[in-house]
Amino acid sequence: MGFFKDHQHTAITEIVQKCVADSNSEYDLEEYLPHLISLIKDEADTKYVYVNNQLECGRSIRKFLKYGNQKKQYMALKLLNLIVMQDLRFMEMFNDSKLIDRLTCIALGTGVDSSNAAYDLNIVKLTRKCIMNWCNNRSFEDKCYKGFFTILNKLKNKNTNGTRASRNGLQFLNDSADSSFYPNTINSNNPDDRYGIPIIDMSKEAPRIRLLISDAINSSVALKNSLQMLPQGRSSTEDEQATKFFVEARNIRRKVLRYLQLVTSGEFLGSLLNANDQIVEALTKYDELAVDEDDSSNYYGDSDSEYETQKAPPPPQQQQQQQQQQQQQQQQFTTRADFDDPFGDDNRI
Repeated sequence: MGFFKDHQHTAITEIVQKCVADSNSEYDLEEYLPHLISLIKDEADTKYVYVNNQLECGRSIRKFLKYGNQKKQYMALKLLNLIVMQDLRFMEMFNDSKLIDRLTCIALGTGVDSSNAAYDLNIVKLTRKCIMNWCNNRSFEDKCYKGFFTILNKLKNKNTNGTRASRNGLQFLNDSADSSFYPNTINSNNPDDRYGIPIIDMSKEAPRIRLLISDAINSSVALKNSLQMLPQGRSSTEDEQATKFFVEARNIRRKVLRYLQLVTSGEFLGSLLNANDQIVEALTKYDELAVDEDDSSNYYGDSDSEYETQKAPPPPQQQQQQQQQQQQQQQQFTTRADFDDPFGDDNRI
């Protein structure tokens, strides 16, 4: 069964298929681009045909994003990027609901392809990078690019909703004890009271401590299990379930820290310390699997070379400059080899 059954299938679909399936680099895509744009724009004799041509192109690209392998997904994104960056006002294509939905789930890291596999992290990064470029120097009031700005706003909300990675510096290790948590205390004139360290009533607090220790162990196990279930290439911060367990474990740890301030000896001290260690281990694992969103090159991606197997040769003038630089480096190398230590790293064997 083909990708494009029961939909308009013209030369536009065939060109998109050829672009994505046969191209090995963006330079290859550029060769097909003028013909594709001509088919969409110049050969539309009515507005109805013009609209359908846009939708057909968008649908063809979307199918490759859903059904294609990683290389085809990459080429489909690159093709779409080339079209958008031509400043063409393909409003129907750029605001096609299904195309926008597919780009959204990829950019947010929540989508899966037709085989129910999470998108490769490089594809996620490239999608985010494209969205940023498409909205750059354009107005959100321009209806032609409204769909792209919708995705951009969701990305911004994702980065500011409190679920960002704490990878830089393991910020959760700086969490303070939950000062709003007040255990039952014994009224006394002990000097510790004057310094804010009350003596807790162990007869009343023992059941609560046991329950907290149990919750701490359970939360750490739940977080570790959710991290083990992450698809390959999926960031922990992009997984809703793992992030939920991360937040819960972090809150429980603050209560554990509070009891560790108050319990200085006895049967519960060792259990509380162990509970804290278990949670820290799980939180650290979450942090290690997080994407560092503060690093723009990491977050939005710059991994074009991984999928491009062919590169266009540099222009002749640039080739001459490169040859001259290589000759100069060779001369410098020979000079050093003549006078330096014969066992130095620069000398040839």
